Amino acid sequence: TIESIELTPLACTVVLHCGEDADLPPLMDESRNASLTLSDGTRWSSDQFSVEGSWRGSENVIWLDFFDPAPVSEIRTLTLFGEELSLAP
Repeated sequence: TIESIELTPLACTVVLHCGEDADLPPLMDESRNASLTLSDGTRWSSDQFSVEGSWRGSENVIWLDFFDPAPVSEIRTLTLFGEELSLAP
């Protein structure tokens, strides 16, 4: 379950609440297909960011670290684990 998503010009941080049986390596493999869509339709993928992850208690934190500053106000969706999530204000 996604608990929160935070966007800054340098990163997108996603906090997931995972069950005790969740395994970090498969989560990381699946999150490498993440993408962001901007308001003009431009799609950012692994060419524009790296993906990192770690555990924090029962939560898994995934970071998309942008190689260049992102236009935060232009980001409309995050696609993660095959699900498109609206980030529009």
